[in-house]
Amino acid sequence: ALHLAATGGHVRICRALLAKGADAKMPNLQYHSADNLAIFHKQQAVLRLFKPTLSDKEFTEAACAAMLAA
Repeated sequence: ALHLAATGGHVRICRALLAKGADAKMPNLQYHSADNLAIFHKQQAVLRLFKPTLSDKEFTEAACAAMLAA
């Protein structure tokens, strides 16, 4: 559920799922974590929920590609 919410940019749902114990780093069946899906689908608000210290400069195409590669 967290992966779908992250992909769709649903911050309130992600916040609720995290509060209930969901893990943004847990991979789905395709080995993608919710935070990586947020990066891939350019869901900045969701990504800031997962990584609250992220700055605007870190949310560029190049920075997102680097985060996915790491």
